[in-house]
Amino acid sequence: MKKLLLITFVISLTASIQAIESQYHITPESIMKHIEVLAHDSLEGRQIGEPGELKAAEYIRAQFKAAGLSAIGTDNYFQYYDFLKEIKITPENNSFNINGTSLVLHEDYIPLKVSFNNLQYMPTAYDDLGTQIQRTSLNIIDVNFGIKISDDSGVYNDYANKDVKGKIVSIKRFAPDKKDYPHVDFSKHELLIDKINTAIAHKVSSIIFYTPEGHDDTLVDQRVIKILSKEIPIFFFKKSGMEKINQVSDTYDMTFYIELDYVRDTSQNVIGIVEGETDTTVIIGAHYDHLGWGDTYASSYKGEPAIHNGADDNASGVAALIELAHYYAQAKEKPHYSMLFIAFSGEEAGLLGASNFAKNMTIDSSKVRMMLNMDMIGRLKEQDKGLAIMGVGTTNEFTNFFDSLNYQDVKLTLSNAGYAASDHTAFTTEEIPALHIFTGAHKDYHKPSDDIEMIDADGIVKVTRFMNTLISYFDTLEKPLTFTKPKSSHDGKRRKKYSVTLGVIPDHVTEVQGFRIDGVMADKPAEKAGMLKGDIIKKLGEVVINDIYDYMNALSKFKKGDTVTAIVKRGDKEIELSVTF
Repeated sequence: MKKLLLITFVISLTASIQAIESQYHITPESIMKHIEVLAHDSLEGRQIGEPGELKAAEYIRAQFKAAGLSAIGTDNYFQYYDFLKEIKITPENNSFNINGTSLVLHEDYIPLKVSFNNLQYMPTAYDDLGTQIQRTSLNIIDVNFGIKISDDSGVYNDYANKDVKGKIVSIKRFAPDKKDYPHVDFSKHELLIDKINTAIAHKVSSIIFYTPEGHDDTLVDQRVIKILSKEIPIFFFKKSGMEKINQVSDTYDMTFYIELDYVRDTSQNVIGIVEGETDTTVIIGAHYDHLGWGDTYASSYKGEPAIHNGADDNASGVAALIELAHYYAQAKEKPHYSMLFIAFSGEEAGLLGASNFAKNMTIDSSKVRMMLNMDMIGRLKEQDKGLAIMGVGTTNEFTNFFDSLNYQDVKLTLSNAGYAASDHTAFTTEEIPALHIFTGAHKDYHKPSDDIEMIDADGIVKVTRFMNTLISYFDTLEKPLTFTKPKSSHDGKRRKKYSVTLGVIPDHVTEVQGFRIDGVMADKPAEKAGMLKGDIIKKLGEVVINDIYDYMNALSKFKKGDTVTAIVKRGDKEIELSVTF
């Protein structure tokens, strides 16, 4: 990926921009009042679907109401939406018996969340004529690391000379020692999802993963958002489970039952509006959810579960949102454009709240002028580059605005990138000009140490002053804003994992088999190949795509310059497209 062009300069308020004035004054103390509530231990990290998140939502709603905002949600400032909260695996509904020995769920084994579900299982086999038959005595065939490579990564095959069709295979996690195979790159082939797809391609009946000697026996839990189950049972056996298997004979009488409980829940965005002279609307948003006790894949913390208060991420942005709501509700003169204030939930789980709102707006979506997103704005004094503004390239008017500035209040770093791992992306994909306001990543990101004592409240006040300058300028600009498709994305809070990009934005809301595209970046491989918003990627190269995990696994296989065939579903038809990375 080309490096982003970042332009850094210093700004201060100019006489040419008449800032909107208000009876309300934003102070460091008023900012901290909100952060002390939102980042308090009693909210237990505001994880989506948990009581602490609802308490935060109720606090924000009370603040919007106190400020005098009109309710614009679907139910008293709230807009509800449904999401997949967790996949429960309970002893009451799962069992594994081998040669009369019962394994203990969670202690000896656990079904993976991508496993085939709701199954009373007696393994299958095939007779000499290829007919599928049932049998209860069988071998478990070990296929070492379960890796098969025949590309520029090297040549390696754990399935060579092994008949695994219709049989259970056991597969080690991780990959062979590099020193034993210096000319083979295992990094693109050692993920569990890749091993699962390879085993399925060999028509195995079931998979048992286990940990080789010398490695930690802990298996990191898989994110549950939009998981699609595979067509076979898949297990992880801990060392105690493997010991029980090894204590019995070489052939096994085996039965097991799998039932994964897909638990759905409801969360809510909080929405209020300051009505202007027209119903054309500026959306100002910030997400209020965080990581709870950190027992999710997203936490960067290593240790016993601890409350992740998320003072910067993103109590800081919500505090500014609330204060700006008070400020504009008490403006000395009514703004020309209406201002919708929205606190999103579900950002940490995949932009769920923002994506649901962007697709199901509680106002006329054709009247939305632009969107401004504040995410992690509480560490300004720590940042050499000052305040990061992303999305400048989503309309020429943003570029013109920043080119005209000649101020001395806040140092800015500008990026044209319109896509990143925050809520503004949900609006960019709907072709709405959007900016992301961000004071930068830091060592406390997604850790319990992101707490109140680290917040730069004076810096947040400076951010709100900049927001007023920005909003005031566009409130007096009568011309419409024309969306420009950005040519780049920005990693923002998260690190890149792949050497290539397709240049698409995933649909975080629609549940389909495959990878549904919600946005296509300009001049990237997907656009050049002819992919469109709404296409569902079913296959990329040799990798069948059932969900986002298959898609990410496929990306790991390619390097810049590779050309592969993609199969996408467009409407009722499947079409082939040639993609060059």
